[in-house]
Amino acid sequence: MGVLSFYKNLERKKYDVGEYYIEDISKTSPSYFDIQEIPSSVGGGRHVIIIKGGLGLRDLKDVDIEIIASDGSTIFVDSTDYVDRFDNYYFTFEIYDRTEPGVAEVYLVGEAVVDEKGEPIPEEWRDEYNVRWSGEIIIQPFERNNSNLTISKAPQVSLFQVVTPERALIEAEGSGFQTITSSLGDLRINSTNFSGYDREFSNSTSVVDSTLFGLLKNTKQKPTTVNTIHSYIRTKSTDIRHGYTRQFMSRYNNTITSDSGFFRKDFLGGSISFTSGAFPTKLEPTLPSNYSISGSTFSQLEFFEANIVDVVSANQIVIDKPVAVSVLNANSKSKLQSVQHRYKNVENFQADITFKSGSVNFVTSSTVSQSYLEFTFQDLQPLSGEIYRIKTYYKKGVSTGEYQSIYDHVVVSPEYLVDATYPNQTSYATKKSDYRLIGHFTDSSIIENYWSYYAETPSSIYIGNTLVIQSQSLADSVKVRAQGSTFGVFSTTNYQAYAANQIYTIAFTTLLDPQIELEVYMNSNPLSTNTYISIDASIKAFANSVNSERSRYQENFSRFGKYIGSISNKKNTQQHYGHVEFDFETDDDGIGAPVFRTKTLNQYTTGSAHISLVSITPLAINGFSPNLVQFAVPFSNEITQVLALSQSLDFKIEYFDYTGKQSEYVTFLEDVQVNLKTEIPNNGCQAELSNFFIPGTAENY
Repeated sequence: MGVLSFYKNLERKKYDVGEYYIEDISKTSPSYFDIQEIPSSVGGGRHVIIIKGGLGLRDLKDVDIEIIASDGSTIFVDSTDYVDRFDNYYFTFEIYDRTEPGVAEVYLVGEAVVDEKGEPIPEEWRDEYNVRWSGEIIIQPFERNNSNLTISKAPQVSLFQVVTPERALIEAEGSGFQTITSSLGDLRINSTNFSGYDREFSNSTSVVDSTLFGLLKNTKQKPTTVNTIHSYIRTKSTDIRHGYTRQFMSRYNNTITSDSGFFRKDFLGGSISFTSGAFPTKLEPTLPSNYSISGSTFSQLEFFEANIVDVVSANQIVIDKPVAVSVLNANSKSKLQSVQHRYKNVENFQADITFKSGSVNFVTSSTVSQSYLEFTFQDLQPLSGEIYRIKTYYKKGVSTGEYQSIYDHVVVSPEYLVDATYPNQTSYATKKSDYRLIGHFTDSSIIENYWSYYAETPSSIYIGNTLVIQSQSLADSVKVRAQGSTFGVFSTTNYQAYAANQIYTIAFTTLLDPQIELEVYMNSNPLSTNTYISIDASIKAFANSVNSERSRYQENFSRFGKYIGSISNKKNTQQHYGHVEFDFETDDDGIGAPVFRTKTLNQYTTGSAHISLVSITPLAINGFSPNLVQFAVPFSNEITQVLALSQSLDFKIEYFDYTGKQSEYVTFLEDVQVNLKTEIPNNGCQAELSNFFIPGTAENY
């Protein structure tokens, strides 16, 4: 089975070397390629180079292109079938989060029929690439996608009426900010990677890091994506098969450790400062002899405050900046030049941590229901640019008249591991969703209500004990244990609804004990102790992988579903892998659920996989539009009045980039039948959409 990877690669064509009869040094190559558009600099995402083809070129469709990044790697580029109304020819190229920043070289090659003087090409240079043009593009993977939004492929749009209980937003009691103080000497601050600190963001002062932006405290804890980008790098690890590690600690290399286990997950998004009168007395390294403190150390440390961007465990957190003071350089010509001196080790202090101790609650009315129109967009794949905002308009069906605005939606990836029927009551989950995030183990009821734990032996699978939340090694995590030949299996109790041929990302934070392997699957079959399992028992989103453990099971397919990837800790110490991501593709429309399987690497091992912050979302990389977007529009009084006269509505949908510039492509949905009296079941991801029945048994699953 092939391994899915969003990242596309090309082998070098070597158009940068060799001789060509014509070296076209003009700016836009009017005689040969006739370049209509080539960007001078690009951010992440998909972009285009547009050419028309000059009279000196034999065939426009024979033109080829190569783009070489500053590190010598090849940037993925492809021709398209899209021809605009000006008969222009398009090449697309893609900039990923791991593309090397800097100046990339662009090479266009083709077959010329005349030289620059209009003379025929010599016989020996015909029937081959004989003309070359080169240029440069500045690559900035963590900047916004600044290309024009061009949609060449119609998105799939589906529309459902949803009737759900009305929710009212209130402030929970005690939901204000709380400050607690550490013990003296309990905490230590360590900062590393001075030379590379913030290097890749040095030119992005106007762009807020999305991870930090989502964590910064605000009184309502409401989500927003304004002025944010996915500013992280996916990196490979030799321990991770088919997946990536996404540790924003590569930017935030400032950790605080606690000997007493002082930290809680509630601190995420809070801030830390030094307690007045208990400033650090140990600050390393000391100042060089030619530098002096501007003012005094304590007067500057009094104003130190950092945001908490990760709570790794009860013993470790990550902050967004190091402890630093302004110092004067005695050797500078001005004698007053101030620079920042960063301390690598800071000890012997007390700290105040301020955080939001509660959260907003959603109160659900049991007597009043609200109707929504739920829009789902699939295959949002612009030829260039990024869809940032979707505006929706309506009017009475099959009638004349003006469209009226109904909704303005900022595009975000929907979270699949949610309970859409249960109001969210966790403190930090509200920053991502208004519903309960079942992959965030904030209290024991989430594990009890939404997850199942199994013990797997070579001859059977049986229900294990309910797992409990752990925080010492990994904050708010569960320990899926394996011992010898008995493995641990952890999966959601209910199934989620997935669309066919879409790419999703399953992400989680994990720490593995020594000699432990964690496998990840997406399963469309019930886990069962029966010796016979039908692989046709459900509406499948995921096809089964080949069974690689015939010594345990006789069937040819894996009873755990579609194999996604694994993490193997072959070392003799615990390994913290941070945030790990695996991309996977659905095989059909249907239902599925994630499965985590903890295995021992030898029969004498006993250990666990620690798992937290489990999430499933449509794939989202900086600059690329999510391939699936969903939002619900509440019925207004105006819509209700229109539907009193007509049971159908016409919709117009417009697409915009982050600057507010609209795409030329517009979606029209005409004569959509809507009936306020008919309750259409919510297609929420946690709905039980199908009952499982295994032939030959009396059991339903």
